[in-house]
Amino acid sequence: YLNASPELLERALRGRLVVRYSYYLPPIALPSDRLVVYNMWASTHIPPEIIDAINDAASLCCVPCRHNVEIFRNAGVRVPLRVLPHGVDGERFPLLNRPRVASDPLVFGTISDFSYRKGIDVLVRAFRREFAAHEPVRLILKNSGGYPVADIDDPRIEHFPGHDRQAELLPLLGQMDAFVLPSRGEGFGLTGLEAMATGLPVIATNWSGPADYLDPADSLPLDYRLVDAPGVTEPAHRFDGQWAEPDEAHLRHLLRWVYENRDEAAAMGQRAAARVRRNWTWDAAAQILR
Repeated sequence: YLNASPELLERALRGRLVVRYSYYLPPIALPSDRLVVYNMWASTHIPPEIIDAINDAASLCCVPCRHNVEIFRNAGVRVPLRVLPHGVDGERFPLLNRPRVASDPLVFGTISDFSYRKGIDVLVRAFRREFAAHEPVRLILKNSGGYPVADIDDPRIEHFPGHDRQAELLPLLGQMDAFVLPSRGEGFGLTGLEAMATGLPVIATNWSGPADYLDPADSLPLDYRLVDAPGVTEPAHRFDGQWAEPDEAHLRHLLRWVYENRDEAAAMGQRAAARVRRNWTWDAAAQILR
């Protein structure tokens, strides 16, 4: 439609409800009866051109978490704001069997694009400082974004760069005993929810998107403090305002707790999987959208 002539576009969209899913970019006005935009942001400052475009073009703005409702409203969005969460397909992310014996190393892992926003620097520092060389632990880093990772010259750290098909991620998740998402800001943080669905206990920063799906009964919320976002630029967007700085000392404490309480952490992951597979599905999100 966007490549069509204005006349064809108007004929195609007149009287229709259009939902536009395109975060980080301003919406454009369309000749539809109503336009619903889906947007998100990972720091407290949203570019004014995005806010102005939402107010000019949209009848409704959906965001993936409660934190985004707050920051979009504070930024000046005047149209109605609603939470439309992400979800998990339980067939694509099944509950995985992870047979372990006492002599196996404890494996932490994470999957993301490894931009500065993702807090991988905090994770690597915390892991290396908390565990001595003789302790049986490993850290799996799946880096889909190609950003460099410092201080991984450690035989206990495995770094896998590049994109994989979804089916190829399951063996990596199957090797992990806990998933860590020490992000400085997320619109939602879907990888944490997907890891939970497979039966992993999740350590994640208790701010922005993950705060909605973390539950202390079956997950490990990570403390943080708000700091000024340094204007870090990722492709097509820049983060200003404030965001979370994960508490490295608390992260070390949580890593140690998982290491010393493997059975309890595994049971926590099973409880998380049951909750996610019951309440955080794409079917549930579709019902909210309807």
